[in-house]
Amino acid sequence: MELQYISNQRGEKKAVIVPIADFEKIQDELEELAAIKDYDNAQQEKLSYRSLDEVLKEIDKPEA
Repeated sequence: MELQYISNQRGEKKAVIVPIADFEKIQDELEELAAIKDYDNAQQEKLSYRSLDEVLKEIDKPEA
C-alpha cells in the first residue's frame, strides 16, 4: 500500500492519501468487522419470549 502524506508548514503530518483500491478493501473489512461485532453482541443478549395469546391480548387492548 503506497500512502501519501499531507503535511502542514511545520512538516507535521495532517492527512493521508490512500489508493482507492486499498481504501475500498479497508471499508469492506470494516463492514465485515462491524457485522461480526453485531453478531457477537446479539449472542450475548438475553432473550425473552411471550406466548402468542399474550401478544394478541396486548395488541387488542384498547389504549387509554
